[in-house]
Amino acid sequence: LIETARGKLETLTGVTVHVPLKTDGRWLAVFPFSVEGYNHAHVAAFLGLARGIAVRSGHMCQHELVRNLVSYDLANLDQLKKDAERGDLRKMYGVVRASAGPSTPCHFIERLARDIGILVENGESAEYHQMSNGRYYIKDWVPPLPHSMTSISWLNNVKSS
Repeated sequence: LIETARGKLETLTGVTVHVPLKTDGRWLAVFPFSVEGYNHAHVAAFLGLARGIAVRSGHMCQHELVRNLVSYDLANLDQLKKDAERGDLRKMYGVVRASAGPSTPCHFIERLARDIGILVENGESAEYHQMSNGRYYIKDWVPPLPHSMTSISWLNNVKSS
């Protein structure tokens, strides 16, 4: 699984897979990456909203590690701190992190790589906007209800007020 993920992600044009992570000499099924030309939160929004793939993005409570992974210019750090104090996290450095567990099938990793490739090759298919908290959303988009919530049996179980 780890070899599949690293192999698939590392071959994508415009994608940087950051230092593979080890603990006790064993590889972790954690894959931090960046996509050239895209903010980490933008990539996470695309994967989550448009492709249904859950990833994390940001510094994930590892400020120094992530700052080193992305080679963030320390000359900009003072301005970044001032922006963050005002609640503006739009320029916060970070990475996208995908992870897998023992029950994750290899085709999920292949799908992740395919969908990142779609973003790199075709760009996004929706109009994304970034909020001051750094997160992205799709303008005028309301997520569809899960099929189970639109069935008659579910509607019959809803109590009217």
